[in-house]
Amino acid sequence: MQKALRPLAVALLLFLILLLQFSLRLQYGPGGALSDADSAKFACIMLEGGAAHTPLFPLYTLFLKCFGKLGIFYDPGARASFLSAVLMSFSLCFLFDGLRRRGNSLYASFLSAWAVSFIPFLTISATEATPVAFSFFFFFLLFDLFQEEELPLFLKMQPLGFLSFHDPLGLFFAILLLPFIFLSALKGKAVGSFFLGLLFATVLGLIPYAYILKLLRAGESMEFVTADRPFATLLMAVLNGQFWSNYFCFGAGDWPARVKELYPLLVGLQRPPAFLFPLLLLGFFFAPDKKDALKFTVAFLCALLATAAFLVPSYHFYPLQWLWLLNAFLALFSALALGVLFSSGSRILLLPLAIAALIVLPLHSFLIPEFRRSSFEAAKLAHTFGSLPYGSVLLTEDVYTASQYHRYFRVAFPELVREGVIVADDIVAGKRHFFYSPAICRLCDESGVKYYLFTNVDGVNVYELGEKPAGEE
Repeated sequence: MQKALRPLAVALLLFLILLLQFSLRLQYGPGGALSDADSAKFACIMLEGGAAHTPLFPLYTLFLKCFGKLGIFYDPGARASFLSAVLMSFSLCFLFDGLRRRGNSLYASFLSAWAVSFIPFLTISATEATPVAFSFFFFFLLFDLFQEEELPLFLKMQPLGFLSFHDPLGLFFAILLLPFIFLSALKGKAVGSFFLGLLFATVLGLIPYAYILKLLRAGESMEFVTADRPFATLLMAVLNGQFWSNYFCFGAGDWPARVKELYPLLVGLQRPPAFLFPLLLLGFFFAPDKKDALKFTVAFLCALLATAAFLVPSYHFYPLQWLWLLNAFLALFSALALGVLFSSGSRILLLPLAIAALIVLPLHSFLIPEFRRSSFEAAKLAHTFGSLPYGSVLLTEDVYTASQYHRYFRVAFPELVREGVIVADDIVAGKRHFFYSPAICRLCDESGVKYYLFTNVDGVNVYELGEKPAGEE
């Protein structure tokens, strides 16, 4: 009994440490926990209802609304981001359990899972409002279940169904991964279990979309799904029909340029510490089972192909958020390598490398600048929205991002934002036009368009188009 409880106690300790670590990295204050337009969008969905763009993220939306009812954090954006912290903490506990099942000691598994929590992409995904945190959750759950040899194959495959229909990149990954799972099932004479698992995984992955139909019947707003054609438009949303059409939007001659643009993005991988890569090679070299290491390499190649195939036609759609799969493998390989180094018989030579990783990873994580606005910057932005006269139009070079922030502040902090202000990227006749974007300043200077400083809100300059009225200070 005591032997069975020890791993559970260590997993609970790891969960609490990770949750505290991620919670302390959240940005508090009006909108401070939001990193981009989609973060603001999901925070608004938590407050207002509805669903986001395809594939609608029904399970994530349901959890968001549950967290929205919790009386924690003054800032609703931080509340939405806290859900990501909880999901990522569970994810890395699954990683810990998977490492333990592979024969690593409890302390080696604990330290390995905790160390990779500082990989920058994982930290960002754990501290902002994003469905990517759920993608990590299903990925590491899948890894954990596949380490249990006695578990039937059809049960191991269930997280793959949730991942496929939760995340479009997850669907690409599953399509490429299934042939290898089938070959493994064929070798182990478990073909029936494979097809049963595929059927159950598909059904389970689609069940959460019943919640979207419920929202639709309740009249809540969502993109691409309409009440007059609910099932047809929902099917298109689930299968990301809008994305697949991108393949037909450019010719074959455009592909080399797209791939060239994508290459530095894939190599960058959200700036992981450079020493991780030799560490991975060492872990591979000292791995006790080379065939097992080869299986992970094949899975990684599937992830690389899935990411490239997904990003090339949709490169303009915030590509950084779609690097989660490669970062999941980076975390997995790093944890496996650290587990090998901690558990190796040659600890006198290898243990210092593992200890160095425990020191360098946190330092590297905290030295990388935050992508989110600070709480102070977010508050200034809210006051900027509130400083404009009624009936004005705020111009911006990124109308989607600015409009989502404007929507969030109006919903979460209506006392900070004045009514009657809209966000646009073009001139609206009969309105006063304001902007705070340096990019628009440059465009106005280049084209000779007149503008003047209207007001300064806590260090944020707000400009108005046109000549400065006579006598105005």
